[in-house]
Amino acid sequence: MVLFDWNGTLLDDMERARMASSLVREEWVGVPDLSLEEFREAWCLPMSEHVRRLGVPDDRSDAAAKAWSAHLAAIDAPLSPGVWTTLDALQDDGIVTGVVSSASDEAVRRDLRHHGLYQRFDDIHCGVTQKGDMITRYVENAPAGTVWYVGDTKFDMVQARGAGAVAVGFTAGYDAAAALHDGGAHHLIDRLEDLIALIADQQPERR
Repeated sequence: MVLFDWNGTLLDDMERARMASSLVREEWVGVPDLSLEEFREAWCLPMSEHVRRLGVPDDRSDAAAKAWSAHLAAIDAPLSPGVWTTLDALQDDGIVTGVVSSASDEAVRRDLRHHGLYQRFDDIHCGVTQKGDMITRYVENAPAGTVWYVGDTKFDMVQARGAGAVAVGFTAGYDAAAALHDGGAHHLIDRLEDLIALIADQQPERR
């Protein structure tokens, strides 16, 4: 089984996330116009920590995180290159696919419908704060080494590896290769299509 992160992995939405973060900072801190560099410096998961880095007080971080998700849900973003090719190949090989995302249910399902992907996944889990707990459920019910998680952040890699899944870092998303490696990625891919050969040809090193 292959589980995917959504934002920054299957969806190329860094600009959308920057815009949502800029709106949150303006609304909750009173400082507008968040640059891409400022966004990248502040970006992290969980979302409550990200909005704190934007300057939102601790006692308002949960509300600001919900506002961020609401802003995100109202903005369109393109798919990452190679999504359809990758999903088609996995389906042809009979591999079950799913989405495990920390983004809100409203935002993810809106994106899925917008891009015609709603029926392409066997399972969809949104609003997952601790992805590791969800991934663990799949790992516990599958043969060793058969659950893969593909994400674009260090947080994703920590959660996937901690759950016992094969952690695959997608380097074209929010975090650079070094951060994904530091998070414990078993493998790094620059293109989503690279996942196809990785699953077919390699047995992951499980340390």
